[in-house]
Amino acid sequence: MPTLNPLQVGDISYPEFAITTTLPISADLPIVKGTIYTIDAAGNLIAVTDTVVKGIFQASTKAPTNATAGSNLVQCLCQRSRILMSAPAGIVRGDSINLTAGGKAITAGAKASVNYIGTVFELYTKPDTGVTKKVTELNDLVVIDLAGI
Repeated sequence: MPTLNPLQVGDISYPEFAITTTLPISADLPIVKGTIYTIDAAGNLIAVTDTVVKGIFQASTKAPTNATAGSNLVQCLCQRSRILMSAPAGIVRGDSINLTAGGKAITAGAKASVNYIGTVFELYTKPDTGVTKKVTELNDLVVIDLAGI
């Protein structure tokens, strides 16, 4: 029997709901798989600072820092995809999700927030007991339907 590797943040959990694109990287930005990025006016991936304003993209691969903006490309999952993220405790199915600065952490919050990225579709981490989880524990994986921004 083959060994199965569990999915991790940045992996494609629902291939039929995975919309991918390849985007150039802004200068001096190391790309970390699973991190959420946005784009600048030139269409290069940039880190999320205060607000998500030009789209939401989750890196599905990692890429090294490049010396010249636009010289390296990275595959990303984009709006309307279902993505995996690590959740804080207390998240439930249907929660509106906001992104914290840096693009690696999420919180439950208002859909009208400037950092709104989508809604929890599923609590991906399953307990060993066989009972369906209703609320996340720290670092459980959740599937988020990315919003179209």
